[in-house]
Amino acid sequence: MFPKKSPYSSSTSFQRKTSSRAPSQTVSENWGRRGGFFGAEDITTSGYESVLLYVRKGLGHTEIIQPVIDFILAVQKGVCKKWPLVHLSFGWGNELKHFGSGFSLGYTSDWNMRERIAKEVCRLAGDELDRGDVEIPNLYPATGGRSLYGGKTRVNIRDLLVFVDLEGGIVFHKGMRYRFPSTRRSRMVLAEVSMELEKTIWKIAPKELRFSGPEEFKAVGIDRNYGRKKFP
Repeated sequence: MFPKKSPYSSSTSFQRKTSSRAPSQTVSENWGRRGGFFGAEDITTSGYESVLLYVRKGLGHTEIIQPVIDFILAVQKGVCKKWPLVHLSFGWGNELKHFGSGFSLGYTSDWNMRERIAKEVCRLAGDELDRGDVEIPNLYPATGGRSLYGGKTRVNIRDLLVFVDLEGGIVFHKGMRYRFPSTRRSRMVLAEVSMELEKTIWKIAPKELRFSGPEEFKAVGIDRNYGRKKFP
C-alpha cells in the first residue's frame, strides 16, 4: 500500500508542466567536474539556470517546506550541471531576508540533502505568522557587488522563481510593475498555503499580477512583448 500523499505536495503532472517550461542549454564536456558535469561529450538538455525560493515570514514549517524542496529537486533532476538554489524570505519589511548563501546542487545525490535544505529554509522563514498583507519588495536582495552564490547578482529570465505565501495571491512592490514579461511569468510558481495551513495549492503565475498601491492599480499585467497595457 502506498503512503498517503501530503496535502502540501504538488502533483506529478504539475512538476512535468514546470519542467517543460525550462530553457534548453548545451552543457560542454569542458564544463568539468567542478561544474558537476561528468559526461564525455557535449549534450543538450533543459533545466533552469538557478532556482530562487521566496517564503513568507512565518511559513517555516517542515510539513509545508519539505514538499516545496522536493518539487524543486524533481523539476531540476534532469539538469546535468551544478545550479544554485537561493533561499529568501519576505515579510520582514523593505528587504528580503537571507543568510548570504545558497545551496550548490546538480548531483544525483542531491536528494539526500532534501531534509537539510528544508531545515535551513524553515530556519530562515521562522514560524511566527502575521496574516496581514505583506509585499515582496524585490526579486533579489542588494548584495553590494557581492553575490549570494558564485557570480550571481540578480535574477534572469532563465531562472525558476518559486513563491510560498498564504492563499489570495502574491503582492509585489509597485516599483516592480514592469519587470514581468510573459517568459518570466511562465517560469514563476506560486505555492499558496490555505489560511488554516492545511494544504497547498500549486499554480503557474497568472497573466495579471498584484502590486501594492491603489486598488485600481493592483491587477495589472505587463508584457514587454506586446507593449504596456493602459491603466484603468
